[in-house]
Amino acid sequence: MQKIEYSCKRKKDFVTFFAIAMFSAICVFELYLIIVLPVQLKQQDAMVHQVKRQEVLTLTETLRRKTERVKPRTVLQECEVKLVVDSLDIITRYIRVNINNLSIPQIDEVHGLLNRFHIIADGWSKEVYQISEKDFDISPILKNIEDRFENQ
Repeated sequence: MQKIEYSCKRKKDFVTFFAIAMFSAICVFELYLIIVLPVQLKQQDAMVHQVKRQEVLTLTETLRRKTERVKPRTVLQECEVKLVVDSLDIITRYIRVNINNLSIPQIDEVHGLLNRFHIIADGWSKEVYQISEKDFDISPILKNIEDRFENQ
């Protein structure tokens, strides 16, 4: 057997072992980036999706409890509460049936809508309603009509 001669004779020392260890570590890290990291990112994305779904479901239940406690004073306030409660019921039924089919942007859109309802319901606890009854004074109009009839 013929002995192979190298152009540079190198002793096995600390630097050689360190270089081999670094090369091996880089190879292992690259394999991690290629194989393991994408799988972890997909799992994390799925977890974010699940968390958003759960947040929407929790928010709907919170809103339903909050709207049950509202005691409107006028018919207009009662109609406003009824409108929001009915809309919330429809949204809740839709979410419960289709929550697994909703994409993240759709869940974000529903979450935004529920947040707007939440703001409205918070206003109700402070006696602030979106629809307010305004008195319309028709006496000047009636006076004008009477004056016209008298002048004819």
